[in-house]
Amino acid sequence: AHAAAIAIPSSEMAELLVFVRPEFQNQGIGTELIKWVAKLAGERGFKRLWLTVLTSNSIAVYVFRKCGFKFIGPMDSEREMILELR
Repeated sequence: AHAAAIAIPSSEMAELLVFVRPEFQNQGIGTELIKWVAKLAGERGFKRLWLTVLTSNSIAVYVFRKCGFKFIGPMDSEREMILELR
């Protein structure tokens, strides 16, 4: 598994990338990675995390929503989500 937050130039936002190998999914690893990256991004001055996810990827959508991400933008085959950092 791995995760990263990549700064988006000229903004206070970073793009979240997260991947968990299928054999290790559904064990809370992705959730913990997202929480850890969000904490570090906030400590480094980012105001929000942004990502895109396939609408059909219901497991990922569930995990992102559980971690506090909200949908933004139009409904399409790929959705944008954002997490406001405190």
